[in-house]
Amino acid sequence: MKLKNKRYIAALTYLCAAVYLVSYLTRKNFGAVISEYVVAEGVTKSSASIVTVALFVCYGLGQLFSGWLGDRVKPKYVIFAGLAATSALNLAAIAVGSNTVLLTVVWGLNGFAQAMLWPPMVRITSDYLTSEDYQTACVRITWGGSIGTIAVYLVSSLFIKLFASWRTVFVFSAVCGILMTVLWMLGMSRVERFAGAESSPAEASDAPEPADAEPQKKPKVNLFAVSPLLLIMLAIVFQGMLRDGVETWMPSYLHDTFGLDTSSSILTSVGLPIFSIFSIQVASVVYRKWFRNEMTCSTVIFGVGFICAVLLGLFCGANVALSALLVVLITGAMHGVNLIMTCMVAAAYGKYGNVSFVSGLLNSCTYIGSALFTYGIARLADLFDWRATIFSWAGVALLGIVCCAAAIRSWARFKAK
Repeated sequence: MKLKNKRYIAALTYLCAAVYLVSYLTRKNFGAVISEYVVAEGVTKSSASIVTVALFVCYGLGQLFSGWLGDRVKPKYVIFAGLAATSALNLAAIAVGSNTVLLTVVWGLNGFAQAMLWPPMVRITSDYLTSEDYQTACVRITWGGSIGTIAVYLVSSLFIKLFASWRTVFVFSAVCGILMTVLWMLGMSRVERFAGAESSPAEASDAPEPADAEPQKKPKVNLFAVSPLLLIMLAIVFQGMLRDGVETWMPSYLHDTFGLDTSSSILTSVGLPIFSIFSIQVASVVYRKWFRNEMTCSTVIFGVGFICAVLLGLFCGANVALSALLVVLITGAMHGVNLIMTCMVAAAYGKYGNVSFVSGLLNSCTYIGSALFTYGIARLADLFDWRATIFSWAGVALLGIVCCAAAIRSWARFKAK
């Protein structure tokens, strides 16, 4: 049944946004403190990056399993299990943090726990909200992720400055996770009770079939044969490489290049999620106003990232403010590409009933790229210098341009069918 009461529509939206915010607090905290972790524990960037790689790989693979599970188990309980597990694993990370191998195992498991949050949340919002309310809710839930990223960088910078320990950040994250676990069950139980009371028996029997059942009625086709899906998958791998790889190592780049202490370098990263909100809005407007072909739009946005990466490489070490601005523009452009790929592109497969599958597949590809380049950047920085590493970012953006440009015509034909 669909919610009609605006108060409960807002309650469900902001409850999901809060879950998404906490998911970022309990997932991005290691990336936020990684520069401090390298210094405090005396490990190499490559060794520390393996911890983040484990999370990205398990998170990407876990989304496919979570999507399958969310269709068979009440999604409220899947999210409850994910929140409880990520809270426990954040506490476990504190205990095993000095051992990189054990921390890698724990953080990989955290990736699986985190993957249990987003797909069931999509199912819940699509079941309870009308199409218009769902679109509004998606935007606001996405803001929760950006706010969570801002919060984790601010908290990390403050706690490292006050306590000189990366572990205190994990204590804070775990406490937030535990509180959110309780709030989620209480809030969703209230929404469910209201939704049941709001619907009459007649309305319940006439309720539209859930969106997750619709794909069974659609014709089965080879998506790779009817659309340039392989090129799109490659492009979003490159997007993930730049978005998360650059974001993870920005504090270390500023620390190594300009001599900023780890607390200050982490604080500068707050600009990334702030600008991501703006970037998503700009990408949406650019798509609607100028480019109706998603591949053309993505080609242009990748081009912005390429230009910024080249400029950053040319002026590497020249000015901390300029460097931070260019990094923010690179990651912002990749957030725009992510919006086009995972939302606009996936929606075009609705005629075949494969929106959820394609969206999950592309999200998995994003985190394959994240895992590859989070380690790749660390390895390049250890072997060469930051200038050479940054020019590799330009190379990745160029590959993204090539993939998107190559798919423009075939994508136009696919949409015209």
